[in-house]
Amino acid sequence: MRNLFWIFSALFIIYGLASLWTNRINIGIVFILFLGMICLVVSIYFRKLKQYIQRRKKLKRTIIIVLSIGLLTAASLEALLLSGMIEKEPKTVDYILVFGAGVKNGSPTPVLKNRLQKAIEIHGKYPESNIIVSGGLDTGEQYTEAFVMKEYLIINGIPEQVIIMEDKATSTKENADFSQKLMSGKSQEVMVVTSNYHLFRASYYAKKAGLTPYRAGAPIPLSIVPLTHLREMMGIGKMLVEDVLD
Repeated sequence: MRNLFWIFSALFIIYGLASLWTNRINIGIVFILFLGMICLVVSIYFRKLKQYIQRRKKLKRTIIIVLSIGLLTAASLEALLLSGMIEKEPKTVDYILVFGAGVKNGSPTPVLKNRLQKAIEIHGKYPESNIIVSGGLDTGEQYTEAFVMKEYLIINGIPEQVIIMEDKATSTKENADFSQKLMSGKSQEVMVVTSNYHLFRASYYAKKAGLTPYRAGAPIPLSIVPLTHLREMMGIGKMLVEDVLD
């Protein structure tokens, strides 16, 4: 058992540091590094902790209950995340709503490029639809996500007149809310285009904004799947808690 904690501590810390090297710091990376440090401390003091817990039956039961609840919660959130990946293509859509995913030095990040390529593919199926690109100004950047996304689409053959920019949103909820305000005169059936792991939350907010959402997911690099899923599970949990408290 002690060796398992050593292995998990190494995996979490190495993956967390590698993610920090290639991404901006975020809550997912911090949590992974935190788990790594917890596993490291447990592995160092494993015998003392084991003896201490075994002498205290109530503490042992409490730890088992907390861990069980934590695992059940994580499994439920991951199930919701995966359920969002079930896609359905309608006969027509009024808008294609592309959620931003960060820009770097005036260019879309690889994750955002994948979303934009998916939007181009979807527009080929629904050429009469307008494309809304949604995303505000990232820290340290000169151009908004929406502007960079629009330029990318134009360069890749999408007519400028079908692109609508929403350049104020800084969150998934704002992406949906602010974009809805730019839609008028139609039934507002929307194809939500984002990364596959992000579809559940994006379509959830789109529906709350009064839209009829359909989903189209863009792939992400395999190397960032654990990080993005962990961060998105936290986002879904936060969203559901806010809904209950609202």
